[in-house]
Amino acid sequence: MYMIYLASPYSHDIAAVRKRRAVAACMATGKLTDDGECVFSPIATSHTLLQVCSRPWNDPWWYEWSMGFLRHAGQVWVLMLDGWKESRGVQAEIEEAKRLGIFIRYVAPETVEMLDEP
Repeated sequence: MYMIYLASPYSHDIAAVRKRRAVAACMATGKLTDDGECVFSPIATSHTLLQVCSRPWNDPWWYEWSMGFLRHAGQVWVLMLDGWKESRGVQAEIEEAKRLGIFIRYVAPETVEMLDEP
């Protein structure tokens, strides 16, 4: 079994947007886990950790922390929430996956439909 790294946007000046994105990442992670996948979502995990850690949500440390997991992934799946194309984090995750030769799959959040990279 390989680990799937679920990339999704998070950063936003409005806390409610960050929370909505984290909930969507949790829902997708839960669905994929129910389907038998081994999934790590840095957003689902870090959003929860932010409740007990002293690091702010926009600390650059979170980026390096996330990339550490991505580098061990068998696949990277991109959750196409609003803002994913503009997200510097998601785009960096895609570029790192490409650099490492990790398979990338795009996931529609409404249906968790799989759309492979062309």
